[in-house]
Parts: sequence; structure tokens; C-alpha cells
Amino acid sequence: MKATQSQEQTTQITAESASTQAAVVSNQDNLADAELGSGTDDRDYGLAGDFAELILSALPVDVALELAVDHLESQGVRAWLGALTPADVGLEDLTPTALTELLCETVTIEQLHIRLNLLILLAAERLPAEEIAEARGLIEQLPEADQGDWYALLQSCVEYANQRDNEDPREDPGNGGTCNVTALAMCLEMLGVVNPDPSRQFEDVLASMAKGAITAASTWGKLAAEFGISMEIIDGWSNKPREGWERDINDAHLRKGHGVMMSLHGHLVRVQGMNDAGVIVDDPFGASVLLDELVVRNGKKKGYTHDKEDINAAEGDGEDARKGEDHGYPWADVEKAEIKYLCAFS
Repeated sequence: MKATQSQEQTTQITAESASTQAAVVSNQDNLADAELGSGTDDRDYGLAGDFAELILSALPVDVALELAVDHLESQGVRAWLGALTPADVGLEDLTPTALTELLCETVTIEQLHIRLNLLILLAAERLPAEEIAEARGLIEQLPEADQGDWYALLQSCVEYANQRDNEDPREDPGNGGTCNVTALAMCLEMLGVVNPDPSRQFEDVLASMAKGAITAASTWGKLAAEFGISMEIIDGWSNKPREGWERDINDAHLRKGHGVMMSLHGHLVRVQGMNDAGVIVDDPFGASVLLDELVVRNGKKKGYTHDKEDINAAEGDGEDARKGEDHGYPWADVEKAEIKYLCAFS
């Protein structure tokens, strides 16, 4: 029953996730307003928020990149372009010319265009399903070995859903009840599935579509199939070490772009990613804590708890209604947790 998680640990986990995105995205406002200096042909080229168009313009790619790095270096564009270079390359040691040469040797102009368009898309903290679908289309055009890092970043861009404002009558104000379809909605959006009825929340649409109990995994599989999505059930475990989580969930599913949700015995969350601090989830009810053994509440075994102050508000869209967003479970808790099962959607 012991919970070792602290607010400081949670902050560390989510901060590490945020730094991944920050490392590949420069100040977009500055980039949108910037203008490149005159090139060798005496023409001016503006970024206009879309550096990829510049790359495909009449200006040679090597000249365009060198101009961009040289002219916008003070605005962090080198870090922005640095996401395109091998992980073991130190940008601080590269001159603009050397960086340009490296990029041109590393990827073709078509591949460079794809990566730049991805960076522009993923500059947003959250993306609607339509733009996630667009990003997935770009990622699929990259070499398979390069796709994992981009899918990992895309996982963090899925819009959070709070079950406590669901209209479905099966959502009990005190005890929940629709974490299942809410986590499922986030998983489907990770796959680029668009809500077929924008007048209602996706999770409420899914609940109304369900032809069986929304607590049953078979129902989730049938709902996913309505959108052409398949579901794989992954058997649960207890006391699984970090390397097992990274191998069986992160590498096998998250970094392949799958949507993943996890049962904590009585509650479902969407698994978003992993880093050195722990596992990052979107908990639709609030900021949960993993327990190191199952406890009985209301006659049922549970592997988690929510402190009263960590439960989402039932109204609004502010921080009080998003306490479970980008929520971190430290490895010390994760490795002792009792996991009932996971569902991977693809």
C-alpha cells in the first residue's frame, strides 16, 4: 500500500518529457517573424512560419541552411535544426557551414522537408486528431529506424480528456465510471481518429456507440474496430523491472505509434511515454498514485488511489480539471505495481 511518489518526482518526470519537445522546437514566434538575409542571387527569403517551403524554393538547400543558421543563430535555430542530426553530434562544436554539410549528407532534400514539416507541426503543445493524422503520415515516410523518436514526441501531443465532465450517466460524480471510454478516446486520437460527432466529446460518443458494457475489454475492441483500429490485449504483471516496461511497452508499442491504455485494477489510464524518471500517463480522473499491493475498496481490488485534492474538477478546462494530464509515476512505484492488463491499439 505504500506510495513513494511525491510532487517533486512527478514534476521531474513531466519536466523531462517537456524538455524533449523544447529541445527540438525553437521560439516559433521569432522564427515566424524573422527574415533571411540576401542570398548569393541578391533575393530575400522570409520564413513566414514555414521553413520547409524555403528548403524547396529556388535557393539551393546548402545556401538556405547556411543562411538560416548564420542569420538566426541567436534565436536558437541551431537547436531547432539540431533535431535532424545524429544524437552523438554536439552542435556547439559545429560552424554553420559544418552543420549545413552534415545535414545535407545525413538526409535527402525530401527527407529534410518531412522533418522540418514535422517540427513545425509538433511545435504545438497539443494537436487535434486531424493534425495528429497529418503528422503520422509524415512519420510513415521516414526510414523505420527514425520513426520511434518522432512517435514518442507525438504521444505527448494528444489532447487530454477529463472523464469527470462526461455527460454519460455511467459517470458517477464521486467514483467515476467512464475512465474506460475516456482513455480509449485518447488512444484513438493518438492514431489520428477524428471524433465523428464534434458536437459532443469523443468519449461520450464512444459510450453511446457501445453495444456492451463499457467496462469490458471486448467492448473497447469492437468500438476501435468501428474506426478500422485493432486492439491487442497485453497480459498484466507485478514487480516488473524498468527494462521490461521499456522493452514490452515503450519499444514494442509507444515508439511504434500505438495508442496504449493500462488497467490499474479498477481504473484505466492512457500510457503516454517513459523517461529516466518514470512512466508518464494521462489519467482521466486525476493524479493517481500506484500502490505496491492491491487493496479492497467498495468490495473490489484496487491497485491505485486518488487523494481528494488530486481529483479533477468536474467543470471547466483549467488546471483544476487537468490534474491527471502528463502525470508521472516514478520507477520506484512502477516496478512494484500490480498491473491487470494493457491494451495496445494500432
